[in-house]
Parts: sequence; structure tokens; C-alpha cells
Amino acid sequence: MPDPSFDLGPKQAAGLTGKFVLYQVGLGVGIAGGSALVGAVLHLQGFAKTVTESPWALVVINTTAAALVLRVQLRRSHATWGQLATWGANWVSLLPFVVLLVLGEGILLSEFDNRVSVILPRPDWVVEFSLRLVDLARHPIGAPFALVVMAAVTEEFLFRGLILRGLLARFTPRRAIVVSAALFALMHMNPWQMPGAFLGGVVLGWVYFRTRSLALCICGHGFHNALSLFVPSLPFVIDGFNRPLAPGQILFQPWWLDLLGLVLVGGGAFLFNRQAPVAAPAPSPPAA
Repeated sequence: MPDPSFDLGPKQAAGLTGKFVLYQVGLGVGIAGGSALVGAVLHLQGFAKTVTESPWALVVINTTAAALVLRVQLRRSHATWGQLATWGANWVSLLPFVVLLVLGEGILLSEFDNRVSVILPRPDWVVEFSLRLVDLARHPIGAPFALVVMAAVTEEFLFRGLILRGLLARFTPRRAIVVSAALFALMHMNPWQMPGAFLGGVVLGWVYFRTRSLALCICGHGFHNALSLFVPSLPFVIDGFNRPLAPGQILFQPWWLDLLGLVLVGGGAFLFNRQAPVAAPAPSPPAA
């Protein structure tokens, strides 16, 4: 049922997203400036670059920014962290279906990314920064922890646990899910990442609406990020999916892989829809 204590409108939800982004930017600038100062004082060449490109810096930035936004909103809502952290009943039994759904989504998004790259190629600096961040050879612990664990936990608490939950208390599920997914996409501030983030936000929003389970959303989000992180290390190579590319090269996935993605999405969605709890009724429209 809708939760009035977390009631949010679109402007309030956008404001929370904006604060989260501003906190991230401010913390990032602070870490960059502080590490540059330390490097200059101690004569440590490259110290600032090492710190700012570390996944641990991302952990600090994301966690602190999310905690600041959530703490203030919980106080305003007279709610506790325990009330925010809803895990849902029997979520473990639904997890395999969410994994199938996210796996299929990841395959299809990989091909979508290939198509977008034809129209809007990524600048070299964007590619290099992304590769450094997910470099398992340099960050065998930091990269998985930052992207698979902390990014999933902090962003799901904020965008599904707080923002979508608040929107569902006021609007129809479709509108609430679309608005929260759009804000989730905009938060990434990366035009090449936004379409995938929006689709992922819709999928996880649907999962949350049906189950009110942050645990399922965190696991689904973490699994999606794990695909991006570990697919290049798979013991087999598929064109357009995990084959290393030469500069400026674009490959498309084989048809059978795209078909597999569709089957996984359709099968995962069908099984999840059958086994998930009956959806709560939409809230009544406000009186004129």
C-alpha cells in the first residue's frame, strides 16, 4: 500500500536527485583538490591522479552523498532507517527470475550500445576513464566493491527505496516508475549511459513496485554492474559483446545472442510476474 510518510512529488524527487549530484560533484572536487595539495606538499608525483581514479574515491563519494540526502529526508518524513529498508517477503525465491531478466537486459543493452556508438561515438577520454575505473588488474577488490556492492546499495536506497516509494504514494505506478527511472538516468550525467540507466530503472522500478523489496533491487542492480565489470574476462569471446576493439572500431553482436537476450528478458519477466505478489492498487487521483 502507499506509504504517506514518504510522499513525494516530481519536483521534490528531482530536488533530491539534484542534491545527490551536487554532493557528488562537491565531494569529487574536494577529494581532487585535497589529494593535489597533499601531493604537492609531500612531493608525490601523480598522487592526485592515483586518488581520483581509484574506485575507493567513488565509494566515499557515492556513500557520503547518498547518506546526506537520505538522512535529511528521513528526518523530514519522521521516519527511521529501518522503515526505509524494506526487504520484502520471500525475495530469495524471486531472485532467479530477476537475474534472468537482468541478464537478458544486459545482453540487449550491449547491442543497443553498439548501435548508439555508430551515431554518437564516445570520446577517447570517456572510454579511457571507464576502462581505468573497471580495470580489475589495477583494482581487483576496489572495482567490484565500488560498482557491484556500494553503487547498488546507495543508489537503490535513494532511487527505489526513497524516491520511487514516495512517488508511488501519490501517483499511478506507471508514472511513478517512469519519473524515477528518468531521474536515475539523469543522475549518471553521461549521455552514453543514460538510455541503459533508464531501462534499468524501469525494470528495477517494476520489481520494487511488485515486491517492495530493496534486497531484490540491490541484487539486480549489482548483477547488472557485475556483467559490465566481468564480461571482458569471460573465457570466450563474442563479437560486439566482449571482444576487445581497436580505436574507432564497432562490432555488432550475432543474431543468436540478441535472440537469447530477448528470450531471457521475456522468460524472466513472465516467471517473475507469475510468482511476485499481486500488485497494490494505484492511488486515487487527488481531488480537484
